[in-house]
Amino acid sequence: MRFFEQVQITVLDNGFTVVTDYFPGHPKAAASLVLASGGFHDPLDQLGCAHFMEHMLTHAHPEMNQLAFNRMLKRKAIRGNVTTGKDNIQAFAEARCDSVQEFMDVVARMFVSGSFTRPQVEHERQPIVDEMEEEHNSREQIATRARLKAIYGDAARATLPVGGDPEHLKRITYEQLQHFWHDNVVGKNMMYVSAGGISHEDNVVFCAQHFGHLKPGYRRPRFGGKLMMRDFKFPMPERQDDRVYMNIMFDASQAFANPMVKPKLELVESYFQTALSEDIRFRGGQLYDIGAQIVPFNNSTQGVLAIAANCHPDNYGKQLVAIRSSLHDIMGGDQRHREAFELSRESIGNIVAEHAADLAESMSMRRQRIIDSLLKVGKLPDVKAEQANLMATTFEEATAVIRDIIHACVPVVDHRGHIDDQQLTGAQMGKFLGLKGRALIPAGSAPRVAVA
Repeated sequence: MRFFEQVQITVLDNGFTVVTDYFPGHPKAAASLVLASGGFHDPLDQLGCAHFMEHMLTHAHPEMNQLAFNRMLKRKAIRGNVTTGKDNIQAFAEARCDSVQEFMDVVARMFVSGSFTRPQVEHERQPIVDEMEEEHNSREQIATRARLKAIYGDAARATLPVGGDPEHLKRITYEQLQHFWHDNVVGKNMMYVSAGGISHEDNVVFCAQHFGHLKPGYRRPRFGGKLMMRDFKFPMPERQDDRVYMNIMFDASQAFANPMVKPKLELVESYFQTALSEDIRFRGGQLYDIGAQIVPFNNSTQGVLAIAANCHPDNYGKQLVAIRSSLHDIMGGDQRHREAFELSRESIGNIVAEHAADLAESMSMRRQRIIDSLLKVGKLPDVKAEQANLMATTFEEATAVIRDIIHACVPVVDHRGHIDDQQLTGAQMGKFLGLKGRALIPAGSAPRVAVA
């Protein structure tokens, strides 16, 4: 048992609190950046601004988008996410110390920039509404609401998690989100908590670099010490959004329906996004960013393979040509991408292996016997079998899955940003890419995916 005196605390002059439980020499660490404010608690936030802000964070970073964020998590084997809780929004991560610091560096820049735009709010609205409608209409939520109402009556609503009523989410305005950001997020009631191999001094310096400025001659504070930072400022960079955003989606429902393919889709996704981004760079592409993601919907019975990219309007045609060439090389099994596949397979395998090791370490012998018995009757996934299945996947199998998905249908194309009447429709994009599939996704029915 660790005594409270071993936990070090520093409070900045604006109330930002840094808390560290330091284990010298430990290779891993866990950290959370928490934004706690009364405005996050339902029913005070009936509009659902807190949950909306969670989705906007990856638009607030000038150099990081949702796809790049997910790639970083996989590449660094980070267990991390940004979530909306009952009374807070928090970003948390668990990984090796250097990976945690990289994750928190990205997240901190997201939290303080606040440079999301009106079109980005509108683009993100439908995914949030769809998510909350699916959550509200699930059998578990319906049963929970009925049970709580029977116990608490009309006050039961206050006991439900924050997320926002879907009808309210449809009406949230850009101005309301900006007010919420500056009233509740920027610098107010923020806390950084870390446990593991990162020292308290490093954590304080990190927080000062992102959320303020250290005074010259800073020394490690004593327990409960207060670091005065009178010149505290937030960087609020102006962002000139002069890009074209493209989102090209292919129906992956056949892959989700195949029990032999579905468990391997995470590996296929990791390989495809790595190969695509590397191939674009190899061709000298001038995209600001590009990525790919396999997105499930309808309780993971269907899904889409989404390619998200953005570029300057003058480079729109060139980048389409680069994407077309890259897709055909990947679908053709170009050997240049074999190394990318091997790296993706190793990365995904390591994540599964770490999960299995942590699970075994955290369980007592008695609980482990219960788990073993549940595995025998198929009540829990067999992590070892899952890892073996992934590691047995070949480069040729992954190529075939990608080829089948892309050739299955005419893609759905979503544009936004600075784009003229030269943008391609889904049918034109399919013809341009040399695809002859049939349209399996009716226009407007595919889920909205965060573009680069």
